[in-house]
Amino acid sequence: MRLHHPLAALLLALSPACASEGLGEPRQLQPATSDANFILTVSNQSTAVDPVDIQISVDAAPAVEGDFPSGVDYMFELALNTGQHNIVPVSEQGEAQRVDLFRISDGLNYGVLHFVDATAEIAVPHFTFEVLDDPPAFED
Repeated sequence: MRLHHPLAALLLALSPACASEGLGEPRQLQPATSDANFILTVSNQSTAVDPVDIQISVDAAPAVEGDFPSGVDYMFELALNTGQHNIVPVSEQGEAQRVDLFRISDGLNYGVLHFVDATAEIAVPHFTFEVLDDPPAFED
């Protein structure tokens, strides 16, 4: 697998588990706190890679990891300072990684991260990420 960002390569190198052994049930690695202000929804929207291993770091700190089954949304509550942050999702199995900058404002903030199959625009499986002002609304 070829990684295009040194932070993503470092995240994989420091990972305690590799995808071939499985990461287990999706879980939050940062302690849950009552002052969580960033609700991150993560899902595997791929039909080709099911489940898919996903490791997510926020500001270079491991935040979430696990084997995500297709079509299931997982929500994680993180406490982040206001201001700019980076998020790096990596999948060894899905051969995908992404680096995004995003801003946390006062109050609750919402993020949605999907692992998706190849599209007409991007010819390989990849991650999408967006930050929302309101809770995401998913169609059944």
